[in-house]
Amino acid sequence: GYAGYCQLNRSAHMVFPFGTIAMRSSLVSALCSCLAVFVLYQLVILSFSAFAGAVTALLFAVSFTFWSQANIQEVYGLHIFFICLLLFLSVKAVQTRSVRMLYLLGFVFGLSSSHHLLTVFVVPGVVVFLYISEKAVYHKSRIRNYLVAVGFFFLGLSSLMYFPLRSE
Repeated sequence: GYAGYCQLNRSAHMVFPFGTIAMRSSLVSALCSCLAVFVLYQLVILSFSAFAGAVTALLFAVSFTFWSQANIQEVYGLHIFFICLLLFLSVKAVQTRSVRMLYLLGFVFGLSSSHHLLTVFVVPGVVVFLYISEKAVYHKSRIRNYLVAVGFFFLGLSSLMYFPLRSE
């Protein structure tokens, strides 16, 4: 199941008292897709320019596949948001040399993994990126930092407990 998507839809159904359940679910998918485009824009700005970010985000937003998934009640809007957020946090962690960003990256990895298992394909790229950039970033007590990040991963992954707890 898609625990993150179910929890987000459940929250949206409680927050938005108008419309049908189907309309509110569509609104959640559209909102997640909009957030994904925004995070992609911020990601490109980190490495290039605002113009490149705007062009990239615009082309991504109007692409056929993305647009078709943003307009329906489907889990892929939230999944793309998580993927863009993971890439953004990876670049931000290296640029700011922040251990807190590494911890946040671990937590978001856990949330994303509890939502969709295709997140596992992002892990090798992020690990290689962090390893290559590690010399300038996490030189002191890196084992401890990575273990704490793994702890935050499991904290994010604990949202999978939603289904067993909710079913009782």
